[in-house]
Amino acid sequence: MGETKGGEAKGAMSQLHEKFSQVLLRHYGQSVYDECLCEITLVKATHDLVTFETASPEHRDRIGRLYLASIKKLWQKTVGPVDLVTIKLRPDVSKNLKSHSVRAQTKSYSPQNNSRPFFRDSNSQTANKSLDNKKLTVSSHSGAAQARSQNSTTKQLLQLDDILSPVDVRNSFDNFAVDASNQVAYAAAKSATDQKGSAELIYLYGKSGLGKTHLLHAMALQTKSDKPDAKTAYLAYNNIASGCVNAMLSNNITVLHREFLGCEIVLIDDIHLLVGKEKTQEQILSIIDACLASGCHVAVAGEPAPIKLAETGINRRLSDRLSGGLSVAVMSGGPHLRFDVLKKRLARADVKCTITPEALDFIVRNFTHSMRETIGAMNQLLLVYGNRDIKIDLSLAKTSLRSRLQDGKRVYTLDDLLTVTAEVMGVCEADMKGKARPQPIARARHAFVYCAREVLKESLPRISATLLRDHTTALSSVRRAAALLERDKVFCRQVEQIREKIEL
Repeated sequence: MGETKGGEAKGAMSQLHEKFSQVLLRHYGQSVYDECLCEITLVKATHDLVTFETASPEHRDRIGRLYLASIKKLWQKTVGPVDLVTIKLRPDVSKNLKSHSVRAQTKSYSPQNNSRPFFRDSNSQTANKSLDNKKLTVSSHSGAAQARSQNSTTKQLLQLDDILSPVDVRNSFDNFAVDASNQVAYAAAKSATDQKGSAELIYLYGKSGLGKTHLLHAMALQTKSDKPDAKTAYLAYNNIASGCVNAMLSNNITVLHREFLGCEIVLIDDIHLLVGKEKTQEQILSIIDACLASGCHVAVAGEPAPIKLAETGINRRLSDRLSGGLSVAVMSGGPHLRFDVLKKRLARADVKCTITPEALDFIVRNFTHSMRETIGAMNQLLLVYGNRDIKIDLSLAKTSLRSRLQDGKRVYTLDDLLTVTAEVMGVCEADMKGKARPQPIARARHAFVYCAREVLKESLPRISATLLRDHTTALSSVRRAAALLERDKVFCRQVEQIREKIEL
């Protein structure tokens, strides 16, 4: 009976392993999965602990350094809650390594010369070669020799592949929604993959969640598609920081630079987060210059404009270098762009439910802090209804996302209301503050004043000051807005949209 239960448990664990392996494959892509993640085996899965095993110490260390945190998030998202995810060596491998280490130390020690063991690390390739060739030399300066051996091992293990960040195969150019807010950045990113063009430096900047990382991933994917043998390097700020530090400590920075020069394109993300890491910034500047000189395209992404990078604490020479390249702003798109993004993602999603255009429109007009927030709201609907054959209409979307709206609710200011009004009415904020009096701009002013008065409960002097006018003009706008609400259905809908965005 015990054997039967044990077999059932083993079979269930095997099925869970196969299922999660497919999740890893879809998330990281075929190349990363084949290179590293296909070697791991699921051996334990509880609410407290999930344990994977591998036969390679190098795989264990690399996965632990680069992927373990994201694997935990994937497990929580696709399988269930867990407190800790670990990866360890298989017991037989660990036992063999320990046994080999003992034999190596015993062989290197002789009572006659009273020397201490030279090699202590069973993973050292230098030690293995020396043992195999029977050329093990015992030095009286064992401490210095051991340090040299460990330094040599570090050099052998520290390679460019060890610090590369994974590229999401879903972030292609085809899946990137384009409008006036990002079309220049999109064109610049596409130009970086043009094999006929000369090498150039591109700096994409803008607030978080606007698609900069998507464009970097798309450049890497397009380069590999056009030239399968080409080597690409995408690095998140934390990976390149730790990689440069380790390379400098091991005197291996020259080797790392040489590997960068062999790339077709080098992509560095979130460079503004390297504030305070002076040595790393100097190495990045050196890498950028060397790559461009060798004909390699370089693309960098960050939040501040290049001219303001130095103000945040980034090396002035590095900020000047980025200013001298093709600097392109990625701006916040309007509801039409967010709607297109959701449609593209929904088309790729493997779900049974359908979401009506009215429900999508509700999402894009109420979750506007960033594109990630907009996508997250739709993903919440898919998480709840994705496997059900159901139509998610406006009413169901409002009900399902009510708590999310309340959690994200913030206090709107007059400046916030001005931005929302300009977006809904299709005009510019500057025009609303200007002296122009075309009907669309005048109607936008009336809507702004009405909502500021009725929803935000602001005083007329403060409202008029926001529009750079006197309070009598604001009072007149309140009256005109009230008249329009009685006879103009289009104006009513626009005011309702504005109220919906700032009241929820």
